[in-house]
Amino acid sequence: GDDFVSDAGYNNMASASKNLKIESNLQNTAMISYMGRINYAFKDRYLLTLTGRSDGYSAFSVNNRYAFFPSVAGAWVISKEGNVQDYFDLLKLRVSYGKNGNQAVSPYQTYDRLTNVDYIYGLDPVKGLVMNFNGRGSNPTWETTASLNLGLDFGILKNRISGTVDYYSSKTSDLLLSEQVPVMNGYNTILTNIGETSNKGIEVTLNAIPVKNDNFQWNVNTTFAYNNNKITKLRADGKNDLTNAWLIGKPIRIFYDYKVIGVWQEGEDIANSYQPKAKPGDAKLADLNNDGKIDASDRTMMGNKISPYTLGIGNDFTYKNFSLSIFMNGAFGGTKIDDFKNIERFLPNNGANYLADMPYWTPERTNTDIPSPGYTPVNNHTYYINSSYWRIRDFSLGYTFDGDFLKRLNLSSIKAFINARNLYTFSKIKGYNVEALSVSSTTGNPTTTNIASPYPVARTFSLGVNVQF
Repeated sequence: GDDFVSDAGYNNMASASKNLKIESNLQNTAMISYMGRINYAFKDRYLLTLTGRSDGYSAFSVNNRYAFFPSVAGAWVISKEGNVQDYFDLLKLRVSYGKNGNQAVSPYQTYDRLTNVDYIYGLDPVKGLVMNFNGRGSNPTWETTASLNLGLDFGILKNRISGTVDYYSSKTSDLLLSEQVPVMNGYNTILTNIGETSNKGIEVTLNAIPVKNDNFQWNVNTTFAYNNNKITKLRADGKNDLTNAWLIGKPIRIFYDYKVIGVWQEGEDIANSYQPKAKPGDAKLADLNNDGKIDASDRTMMGNKISPYTLGIGNDFTYKNFSLSIFMNGAFGGTKIDDFKNIERFLPNNGANYLADMPYWTPERTNTDIPSPGYTPVNNHTYYINSSYWRIRDFSLGYTFDGDFLKRLNLSSIKAFINARNLYTFSKIKGYNVEALSVSSTTGNPTTTNIASPYPVARTFSLGVNVQF
């Protein structure tokens, strides 16, 4: 440090107004890519695209630096064939297949490296270097995803009904993951290519004009998506990775935990308890393998962190000079951590009593699934809640003035409107933003999966007038 407030300050480095820290770091990486594309079209009916891309990344070992990723896409505009256009304004079939790669490898991660270490030589502390071998033997290569997409675009009745339907299926192989190895190697993990995942789904967009006349028009826009991802292969030994909650045949991002089926009650219920040291008011865990005890083998999938279903519906109405717009959306099938039932986290603290209105278990109040105050999970479990929701997201009502009124004011248009956002949400989760979900930029895993951490969604109203001269 430098510039201490007094001569005695050197004993406390934090008292220096200037904190000096010397560090050094140098990392060099290089990536080179080549890409070629051929497009072909015949009578605007038959379309073909061929693409080839070659990538090289210096962080891989010499023999694995380069990879080639081809793709092919084709389309057939059926509505331009014969008399098909008499029935369809647009009918187009699309298909594509291709590969792409992921090079999620840090610089020098595939090489043996020297690491600083402090040790005692004789009676003196010494700084030395040791070899870090966690790059040896794994020899990782590019993670590859092969994707197939089938699509259909359509429009009928002068495009009063139109939309798209897409089906996709992808398989990711040679996943770049850190695998735990015996500590006798001198390191805990090694980067390697292990496992495969599949990702399938469907996306649908539908636009329609159910009513259209001189005074009234109604437009509908709908989007729907379903995604199903799962791990199809993991390690060479075929076992699950319970540490990371990676289970073969299950989605990639899940909760893996004990299942709470109620609260232990006084009397015969607690007398027949299979949980050691359980007492009335404690959480009752499910003995899933029926072996008369609770252990790690009783854990199971408690839910998907990512909702597999999403839906959005927009309606726009116009009647003479009035306009009304309503947009609603939702997600279904997801799960979040229910922190409100983790009662041991809400004991009175700093004068605040978080338990005042919580219906926790007492001998007089037994019809509840919230354990008694002070309960500490013996098996370190938590609680979960269905995070499905349906939200009235946007509401807008307006009126556009016209005629002599505008001429007298020498204006081209005036529109008055009232808008409302986040009007109401239908969900089991109350008071917090059910949509809140932060995702790690490095792992892709959700980092905000509990309902007590995000702020509530603000419900906003606005009034306004839009004037054009």
